[in-house]
Amino acid sequence: MEVKDRGKALSFAFMGVCLGVILSNMVLVHFTRDLDPLLSWSIMAGMMIAFSISMFLTLNEPLDPEKQANQDKPVLTKIKDLSINILKGVK
Repeated sequence: MEVKDRGKALSFAFMGVCLGVILSNMVLVHFTRDLDPLLSWSIMAGMMIAFSISMFLTLNEPLDPEKQANQDKPVLTKIKDLSINILKGVK
């Protein structure tokens, strides 16, 4: 992604978040109305996590020479490294 396209990428990301909220409120809440609230919200959270993992596995970024060494790592190792880096960034 180029620097000039960051605004477009951010707007697409927010559109996806808004679409997810609308779908969860209109569709899932309607279908899970009679269930226990904990189970209902757990179903929604599980679907959001499954969608996030599927997007993580399908989207690719262009490779830098530094990142080519990391391409051969298994997916679980990449997820673990990404989680560690996020936790370091939050601290």
